[in-house]
Amino acid sequence: MGVWGKVPGRRLGPKQARAWGGLAAVLALAVAGCATVTPTRVQGDHPLVVAPDAPGAVRVYFLRPEPERAMGYADNTLRVALEGRPLLTLNKGEYTLAYLHPRRNLRLTLRNLAARGPDWEPVPMERRFRLDLEPGRTYVVLLTPVNAEFRGVYFQARVLAPERAGPHLRGLRAVGAARREPLPASL
Repeated sequence: MGVWGKVPGRRLGPKQARAWGGLAAVLALAVAGCATVTPTRVQGDHPLVVAPDAPGAVRVYFLRPEPERAMGYADNTLRVALEGRPLLTLNKGEYTLAYLHPRRNLRLTLRNLAARGPDWEPVPMERRFRLDLEPGRTYVVLLTPVNAEFRGVYFQARVLAPERAGPHLRGLRAVGAARREPLPASL
């Protein structure tokens, strides 16, 4: 008799096949559970988030296009903070809308994981940007990955005029408030 009670050259019986199939299904679900992605979501309890009809509310669309190729850890959820507090999570290939208080000189922080160095160990990456929001205006913030080779992948933020966002919207899925008020592909 061979390894695991099996005679070499013989097929598994129906009971053994079901048992192995069940084990494989449980393992597949366990692995899938480890690779879950946080959904794209705006944190409604952030102090700068306001209702859409609030006086002077600023509409800010955050866009995260699909990368040209797989980028490892950087393909996971991107975390966006404003003034040091979590504002939203954003997945690749999606865009969302946040209604914010108008403010000048806001600190926008982008956080992601990246593989760095010769051992490809996961390390947190963080970049900060300044953002000025004037009352009643609409802004588009494009979040794109930058591959810094052995230093890892980080994200950069670039503010676009809404009329210039069209080419960046191709293939993006509107999520959250952006589903109710999608950004037009051409203005």
